[in-house]
Amino acid sequence: MNDEQAKLIIWARPPRSSRGPRPAFTLEGIARAAVALCDAEGLDALTMRRLAAELGTGTMSLYRYVQTKNDLVDLMVDLTLEEIGRPAHPDWRTGLSWLARQIRARALRHPWIVQVDAPYFFLGPNGIEYVEYLYGIVDGIGLGIDEMMRAVNLVAVYAEGAVRGELAAVRRAAEAGCTEDEWMRAHGPHFHSLMATGRYPLMHRVMLEAEQPHMTPEENFEHGLQRVLDGIEDWLPGPRARERR
Repeated sequence: MNDEQAKLIIWARPPRSSRGPRPAFTLEGIARAAVALCDAEGLDALTMRRLAAELGTGTMSLYRYVQTKNDLVDLMVDLTLEEIGRPAHPDWRTGLSWLARQIRARALRHPWIVQVDAPYFFLGPNGIEYVEYLYGIVDGIGLGIDEMMRAVNLVAVYAEGAVRGELAAVRRAAEAGCTEDEWMRAHGPHFHSLMATGRYPLMHRVMLEAEQPHMTPEENFEHGLQRVLDGIEDWLPGPRARERR
């Protein structure tokens, strides 16, 4: 990797020279301050100027450590991955269920995380260990390496999408200055007027008959998760998969 390529990855950049005064901050310390700021006030509050003020330094001084906001987000995402343990699991289904629940729990602790793009999170020190561990959950169960990747990614994408929708509803209600229930009740008359036209019979039936709208977020998440895992089980060799197919 040449110097120009290294500039694209914050973890690949050479350490700062040991000459001169001792650095006032570490990348981890900067990331922790940024995570705390976003946890308290949301992603929109994060600017290099604001973070520098939180750290008690000047904006230009902060740029000596972190060159772009994308660099900062990469550090923040990698830092939150250290919160997720690496427990042993008795079987792949238990392990992938645990993964999905950890993704949801992490997003509920750090709601801003569903708003950021970090496509190369696995390049960070916590990220690479995390991904290696995840592949270990599905190693040795009869899947090829491509199918192992797809199984892990399928569960992760499901969990991330589900919690993103969950948090979007919370955020929309908060912006309106009310709870989710209050937001739904406020829009009830408009919705019922649409149903009264008779133009949306399936939507009307969903609202009258379906269980899903009346599930708690946790119940809805678990229901979808089990269906995803059922699909993965169909990939596996063995009599149960053949019977399902």
